[in-house]
Amino acid sequence: MSTVSLLWVGDLNQDKRMANASMKISDERYRPKLIELKEGQKEIRIGRLNSTNPPHYLIESCINKRMISRNHATIERLANGGFMLYDHSMNGTYVNYMRVSGGVTLKHGDIVCFGHLNGANLKPGEDVTPFFSDLKYQVYIGSTRDAINSAANDASGERPSGNKRQRGASGGSLESPSSSRDKKGGSSKSGGRRRLEEDAVASEKSD
Repeated sequence: MSTVSLLWVGDLNQDKRMANASMKISDERYRPKLIELKEGQKEIRIGRLNSTNPPHYLIESCINKRMISRNHATIERLANGGFMLYDHSMNGTYVNYMRVSGGVTLKHGDIVCFGHLNGANLKPGEDVTPFFSDLKYQVYIGSTRDAINSAANDASGERPSGNKRQRGASGGSLESPSSSRDKKGGSSKSGGRRRLEEDAVASEKSD
């Protein structure tokens, strides 16, 4: 049984306008380096702190704490072995810089961003200009260990372009140049791998 892993590739620190807000040490707990639908799990919930229905993975943007909804998104395992991401939020979940409309099947290499500063004005299914985000992830299909090794290989060489744009874009804040879509900005290569491995070990122990 395969798993889907979302590995953190946040790049908000590349946006000079957000230099004071980005990557605060106190916010690390709200930016999990690994989000994983494990073998045997049917779905996982992702969102802001919620005492009524706590998410499996707690996330919060350092840009605006209200940008992430309590029940922001879920990832569900499909009967055919695929994985579906559903958006339930006010400010959107974006796959390859397109706001998710209902649900979308995740593919290896997809780029997923949770929330957008102008999300309330963006319609589901709408393309957005590539933007910097502290909650940006890349999708890996396969085992967690394979995902970590693949991420390490990408960091040491050329990353395959898995975050394709669809159509013309509508403007939004926190824009990034198109080249930033093919970078893993905002994380130390060796340090990032070490954190991912620690998260993977902790995840295995929690099973």
